[in-house]
Amino acid sequence: MSRVAQQAVSDYFDVLLSDPDPVQTAGLNALLARSQAHEAEAPEPTPEPVKAEPVMVAAPKVAEPVLAAAPQIAEAPKSSSDVDWQESLEERFQCLYFKVGGLTVAVPLQLLGGIKRVGQLSQLPGSAPWMMGVQTENGASLQVVDSARWLMPERAKTEPNYRYMVQLGGSPWALACDTLVNAEPLDKAQVQWRQPSADKRYLAGIVRERMCVVLDVPATISLLEAGKDISVKES
Repeated sequence: MSRVAQQAVSDYFDVLLSDPDPVQTAGLNALLARSQAHEAEAPEPTPEPVKAEPVMVAAPKVAEPVLAAAPQIAEAPKSSSDVDWQESLEERFQCLYFKVGGLTVAVPLQLLGGIKRVGQLSQLPGSAPWMMGVQTENGASLQVVDSARWLMPERAKTEPNYRYMVQLGGSPWALACDTLVNAEPLDKAQVQWRQPSADKRYLAGIVRERMCVVLDVPATISLLEAGKDISVKES
């Protein structure tokens, strides 16, 4: 289990153990055991041998200079945003489910950065209407988003009662939410995957059996970093 995913699981238990409300945690117990077993079985990567570059020596008694072969430039590794995270999912993958304004949202655990309680927020002058503020804990700052106002402005309340926030991957962005539902596995075949659209690029798919949506975390992070208000449709 990666440090990010392990920290997310730890944050989840820390939040729930201090919360008097009942929340189902059996899914996370199974997830933690499964992830640790999978990590133990994973073989150590074998480093590739380093090949020495051939040295071109100019032949003697040649009037014109000899041009050395152009060195091969290694292709830059793809960033995490370039990787198709949907293809990297297992056929049955773990998700965290939470509610925002009556909407159930699922986040694949491998894209989850952590879970925190909403605390003291510092307001940022001139920020977008959907920005609640910045919360700082242990020297790290998270920019907290009014999820209802950002995801579905038609349902947004004037005074939302958010209790938790879900960090998106390793980014400084966190979506505020009303309640944490549970953590359960989801079958890939159950998801009706969607193509990105102009006004719902955050939506990766819909699970009709569970009446929830699957969040496209990389796309959501990109929209937030660009300051995109998805309630405004593009022409």
